[in-house]
Amino acid sequence: MSGLQKEAEVLSLFIAEKVVEDFNEYRFSESLVFKLLRPALIEKQNIYSTWRISFNVIQKGVPLFKNPSFDILNLPEEVKTAERGGNVWVLRRTGDSCYLRVAMPLDIFRGETVITFEKEISQLFEQRQKLIGYMLIFILAFMFIFVPLSLLLSRTITLPLENILSQMENFVSDNNFDTRKLSVFEEIRQLQKHFASLSMDISSQIDFLKRESESKELFLAKVNHEINTPITSIKGFADLLLRSPYDEQLYTKALSHISHESLRISELNGNLQKLVIPSDEYLWETFSLNSVIDDAVESLRFLFEKKGVRVEREKTARNIRGNLPLLVTAFKNFIHNAIKASFREGIIFIKAEESNGELKVCIIDGGIGFSGNRAEEANLYESFSGLGLALCDEILRLHKCHWLITPLKNGGTKVCLDFTTILQKEDKSDIPAIHH
Repeated sequence: MSGLQKEAEVLSLFIAEKVVEDFNEYRFSESLVFKLLRPALIEKQNIYSTWRISFNVIQKGVPLFKNPSFDILNLPEEVKTAERGGNVWVLRRTGDSCYLRVAMPLDIFRGETVITFEKEISQLFEQRQKLIGYMLIFILAFMFIFVPLSLLLSRTITLPLENILSQMENFVSDNNFDTRKLSVFEEIRQLQKHFASLSMDISSQIDFLKRESESKELFLAKVNHEINTPITSIKGFADLLLRSPYDEQLYTKALSHISHESLRISELNGNLQKLVIPSDEYLWETFSLNSVIDDAVESLRFLFEKKGVRVEREKTARNIRGNLPLLVTAFKNFIHNAIKASFREGIIFIKAEESNGELKVCIIDGGIGFSGNRAEEANLYESFSGLGLALCDEILRLHKCHWLITPLKNGGTKVCLDFTTILQKEDKSDIPAIHH
């Protein structure tokens, strides 16, 4: 016989001898029965040990212990259910009071035993009823206050959108500032239309940024090529001098070439530094276009003489606005390309064409030119003169200047620069001019 069964036998003797009386006057946790049944109720003591409850122990319909108020002859349904196994929770109302009864089976006292607990929960029930009342009040308040307020707020938000749509319609309809009344569905349709337009603009901007990124990658590739070319040449001549016995003529030629390539790298570095500087940090001036062309031609004088090419000019008295060193660099690149493309003893024409207030400068050579088909023209714009043309394009873009290169019928190439675009004329208008 286990210790628990022995304790149950002792309990039965105590009950039989009526040692335990008025058990309902004590808390269950303070009772002798609780101490005896604790091993069986160890998992449930945290829940039921502090209840001031009616406590009953029934074994096969016969009470081992019961409160005076418990009618063992008229067993509640939950006790009968608990006898068959399983815990039962029942909520009962008696008058204004509400009780929670728990019945559970215990396999002790040499047979199936049911133990019941009962606790008054009237206060908790009243709190639940109050909570339900508060919820009903909140729902009614939401329906009669918050819903109209939400509709008013929604109208407050959509009204400015309607005004924006109206203003956009006015601008589109030839500055007609008459207001238009749109239905709700029409507003949505118009919003969808304008959002679609905005989406197209964003898509165009993305495509533009992609092209800019590709252009920068191509530009960097050209920079890398232009830098590596003179470096490779310098290294080659240096290795030649190291391997060859001293020869004054060879040394003079090699050192001259090394010096020339070093100057080329220095000039390239200077041009790149000019492009790295933000455009708002440039010195923008008003100066004569003739001064730009004069400086560019003079800096290339030795190439004209070396190839026997002549230059013929038509000057202009017009002034332009921009950064003088950058524009000189651009003209030097265009004229240098014209010299390289020209035949020996050829002629390069630099003409300033003025018509109806417009000013264009054209550089024309009589060289081999190109066919003018789209594929060759695209390739020409991408790779002609390596970094030179890319550098010119960047400089002219900063000056809001359009330029165009076209082939001539009888051979040769014509490059025209337009200095009278609207953007070029209006750009930097707030910066004081410095006249030369």
